[in-house]
Amino acid sequence: MLLQNFLSDFEESRAQQAVSDYLREETDGPARAEFMGHFLNSVFQPVFELSSNQLQTVGFEAYLRPVAGDTQIAPAHYFKNLKASDQSFTDKLCRELHVTNFLKQSKSKEFLSVNLTRQTLVEHQHSTEHLVNEIAQLYSLNPNMPLQPKQLNAEINLAPDLDAGLIFSFANQLRRSNIALTLEGFDADCASFSRIVQNKPDVVKFNRTWLDADIFDENYVGLVASTVSAVQAVGAKAHLEQIETEHELTFAIACGFDRFQGYHLGSSYAVLQRDNIALKF
Repeated sequence: MLLQNFLSDFEESRAQQAVSDYLREETDGPARAEFMGHFLNSVFQPVFELSSNQLQTVGFEAYLRPVAGDTQIAPAHYFKNLKASDQSFTDKLCRELHVTNFLKQSKSKEFLSVNLTRQTLVEHQHSTEHLVNEIAQLYSLNPNMPLQPKQLNAEINLAPDLDAGLIFSFANQLRRSNIALTLEGFDADCASFSRIVQNKPDVVKFNRTWLDADIFDENYVGLVASTVSAVQAVGAKAHLEQIETEHELTFAIACGFDRFQGYHLGSSYAVLQRDNIALKF
């Protein structure tokens, strides 16, 4: 039975449980769900760390790929056309979908990052413990290969209009549940640095703005390296995303980033996995 039929026949809580059961029972290939006339699929972009001058896969970030008929829809466009209540429910459904698919294909030491929308956080601003408990339940989706502590990583955006107290409460609840926290969207004006100090995340994601300046300028490399060191000094890994070229990767390595992610690396990873070749720098 499709999800929209569940929603029309039962109350939402029973519908959610029925969808969860459907996802757990899926055995042939990746699981997927259907909501509002769209099939929802998981894709995973690899995250790398540098070890002995070689990039090694340490985890993946999950992304949603909605499909209507034969047409792939941009996730932002898909969510924009949902009601607020449906956005929150779809966000929850996607987390379960991603973890279900991840546990089918992952290696035991790799982590998975799942994104939480601003809408979800705002809706749970008075019940962050309930939200974190929902996320923690994802640890039990596959009893044959349970997620390990800190193997599940919750990502939230450092949006300046998101209440600082809400982020702080959510961060503390995640820490109690052994779920890693990533603060993403750390931009080049460093306006969010106080939130990094306050919330003590496991990972800080530097966004594309850090690559918009002259990455060949040694003075700029030194400036970014200092910022990376400051983030690492508060106990977080520094992660640069949206790396699209080899020059940008070289810049990221020179600045001392711990983790690297982007289309260029993801494409290289796919080719190297196919040909069983190590990616070296």
